[in-house]
Amino acid sequence: MSDLAEFADWTLRKSAFVPALVAYSLGSRHSLRAYLAAQQVGPAPEETDEQKRRGSLRRKLALFALIVLIGGGETYLICTENERVLAMCMRYMLAVFYQMVLTSTFADLTHAYNTAVYRTPTTLVFAPLRSSISKSRLLVTVAIATGLNVATYLDMHYAAAMALSTAAIFRLISRTPSRTFSLRVYMIVLLAWLALTALISGVLVTYLVNYWMDGAAGDGTVAAGVEQGSRPDGSMILTGYIGTYQTAMLAFAPGILIAACYRFDYANHVEANPELAQIATLETVAPSSKCRRAISDGVVLPQSDPVGFARPYFTTALWSWMLAMMASFGILSMAMPLSAEVLAMHTLDLVGLTLAIPFMVVGIVLTASIRGEFKRMWTYKETWFTKADDKTEGAIALLSGDADEETLPAYEIDSDRESLDEKAPLVPVEATLA
Repeated sequence: MSDLAEFADWTLRKSAFVPALVAYSLGSRHSLRAYLAAQQVGPAPEETDEQKRRGSLRRKLALFALIVLIGGGETYLICTENERVLAMCMRYMLAVFYQMVLTSTFADLTHAYNTAVYRTPTTLVFAPLRSSISKSRLLVTVAIATGLNVATYLDMHYAAAMALSTAAIFRLISRTPSRTFSLRVYMIVLLAWLALTALISGVLVTYLVNYWMDGAAGDGTVAAGVEQGSRPDGSMILTGYIGTYQTAMLAFAPGILIAACYRFDYANHVEANPELAQIATLETVAPSSKCRRAISDGVVLPQSDPVGFARPYFTTALWSWMLAMMASFGILSMAMPLSAEVLAMHTLDLVGLTLAIPFMVVGIVLTASIRGEFKRMWTYKETWFTKADDKTEGAIALLSGDADEETLPAYEIDSDRESLDEKAPLVPVEATLA
């Protein structure tokens, strides 16, 4: 690929730029809905020590069986160099995953059913509310999802692959899977991951350069006997339908940070408008009789987004990511002509991720410093799921070990509200315990 216009067209059609941009905008709003509902879920049913032991044993056995089944099978196929069977197995597994992602995403966007969040002793569970399912909308959603999945598999049009990538990124960022989330911890983890990746990449590049310079035969040439096509070509596994998931994997980490900035903007808005903490309790639903002993009553996710609040951190993070992607486009354009193999390995997305992490972290830190909210941003923490033995309550709390830091007014606890901190963007304590 030697023409700049052709490279720009390829970027819009094949890279993560457009799918991620759409997914970040929609997923951030849905993550706030999920967060608001998660804060109103009541406590999970208590378990005896025997029930905890059995539950932990079942989870470990299921995880072990899954690792042995998938990992063992892939290892065997790789060792036997049976690449076609390996690619076929991966296609079937990913086809099921893609179908679930597309169906759930379009069901959320088309309101085919309402989603409720439940609390178990160990995690939060998001599940469709059966009484709210619209059969006609659900059938249309399944049909659209199946059509897009098949079109992506057959490579009929690039728009189908873009829709699949958008759905995968949307699903990954719309619900934070961790028990707690801290802006500063996540940014530090991203920077540490970037530094470790740079170190490992530098070591590998140095080794390969030395190998090429020395040559296996000692005369500056590659070892004899290694001919073109004598080894399996990994491009069949890493590209095409199977490689579609790589677009989401390279874009979800910035998306998590962008969605967190959106929720942080809303928390700041509520802190400036305390009356918003008195919003009505969301609709609650009882679990089925079979699950009543294991999960709490559910809370239905709101169908609309909070509006009318400034989004400086969300805007900064989103534009920083866009700037990083444009910078990666400029860097690769200077290296033209680019081979099809280089582009097929998601090089643009990988370079964009490498640049996006420092761009976004610096942008968020500068925005917080300019607005005089650095300490508030640095100590911001969300509690999505509280275990029975935890003493932390409320939506936002300081990280442990911050006793030497000055207490912000936004985190002072009002005696009338007992344990719910003033900045919590939700309901009074009485409603959360109902």
